[in-house]
Amino acid sequence: MARNQDLDLGLINRPQYSLSAENPVRLSLTGHKEKITARFDMHFEIELGILVSGRMKRFYQNHEMDLKPGDVWACGMWEPHGFSVKKLPCKVIVFTVYPQLILGANFEELPDFKPISFFTAPPKRRLRLNKEERIKALGLGKRLENAYNCKGMERTALLRVCLYDLLLIMYAARSKRKQNIETADPGSITLINGAIQLVLDSKKLVAEEKAARRCGLSKNSFNALFKRTTGLSFYKFALKYRLSNVAGRLLRTNDPLKAIAADWGFFDASHLHRLFVQNYGCSPGEYKKIHS
Repeated sequence: MARNQDLDLGLINRPQYSLSAENPVRLSLTGHKEKITARFDMHFEIELGILVSGRMKRFYQNHEMDLKPGDVWACGMWEPHGFSVKKLPCKVIVFTVYPQLILGANFEELPDFKPISFFTAPPKRRLRLNKEERIKALGLGKRLENAYNCKGMERTALLRVCLYDLLLIMYAARSKRKQNIETADPGSITLINGAIQLVLDSKKLVAEEKAARRCGLSKNSFNALFKRTTGLSFYKFALKYRLSNVAGRLLRTNDPLKAIAADWGFFDASHLHRLFVQNYGCSPGEYKKIHS
């Protein structure tokens, strides 16, 4: 399989989930009834999934992994990824999560609990569960199927609890193996939260210098810390967040590109057009036609 060709950024689906601090978790429960050769996507939100039944192969750039029931997978912000279904019936449960929820997750009793590392570690070094741990993940999957049918705030609360339960299963597994996963320095997640909030609170371009001052760091130290913690440079994170909102607006409205560019802090329509093509592999107009 030619993974590099399959992961051509211009050919990957980019779903819009519209998650927020108020609505930070989306749960999907999918039963595949036919074998799928390959399907790829990428999105601003991070992803955490459980294979409930069947067999599946997951693809990343320059890496692939075979999954059996109880296995989990993780995908970071704007990380191209894909899958193929190898054995039926194949059922999967997938969390799609607003990144801030994971960045801010912590337990006083577990000072080294840094769940963002599950998503930013190189794909070939991401956690794999053993048989006992897969059984625990499958038990959680049954709870999630019940939570899937709940409504309103009860459902939101249950999804958060189950998400943290899965992260704790993964944390315990990693601790048991004493895996030396590269993570951010102590306190770094709290530090960069201020910079992330600047981006989320503003439609305009947030200068790296301003974000660094918000975190009390020099520009170089801030950039190194941000990339180590999130897997993206601050510039790319901020740009991709704004472009994600541009893409959503293209699908929701018929506003002219000039107006969208002005609202989201781009110099003009041509500036937005150029950056959109670089990141999405097609023009804004083509994107609207393809996804509308």
